[in-house]
Amino acid sequence: MNKQSHGWIKLYRCLLEDAVCQKSAYFHLWVTLLLMAAHKEHEFIFNNQIQKLQPGQLITGRKKLSKLTGIPESSVDRILKCLESGRKIEQKVLKKYRIISIVKWDSFQAQTNHEPTSEPTMDQTRSDTGPIADTYKNVKNEKNEKKGPRAYLSFEEMEQQRIDADFEKAKAEFLRQGELADNVSSQGNTQ
Repeated sequence: MNKQSHGWIKLYRCLLEDAVCQKSAYFHLWVTLLLMAAHKEHEFIFNNQIQKLQPGQLITGRKKLSKLTGIPESSVDRILKCLESGRKIEQKVLKKYRIISIVKWDSFQAQTNHEPTSEPTMDQTRSDTGPIADTYKNVKNEKNEKKGPRAYLSFEEMEQQRIDADFEKAKAEFLRQGELADNVSSQGNTQ
């Protein structure tokens, strides 16, 4: 199970005013990068080498991003170059993978100085400076890691559920139309 599949990121409403939101593929890839980025420093073995990621960094490739988002590889490369020229990311492209760093990750995902006592409730209101209770991503992620099976579906699992639901709808519609055709033909035979 991937540890990155737990937790959450901050996504600010002002992002809607950003140029990234003008094209859905750009927005989709940007949010995917935010979700894939490490939330704390950690080391792991990748391609038989010990790698160290800082918060806001991720290791990926064009093929993986294309598979996750459904965006063609050539478009993924073009969008990444655009995000890099727009100073949203920095990337170190190597033969087999690339290391992407989210620029200003700390300001996007900054934590407040107070520790929440519990999860925020729906009826909590905003103060002038922001939410009354901010939950820390790291605390939340650690709790989720201890729980065992993840509570959230991966992008692939959500896409498969959507495909299955669409199939079931189409199947029901097909059967309904078949029943209507049978009723019409049986009514025609009785007249």
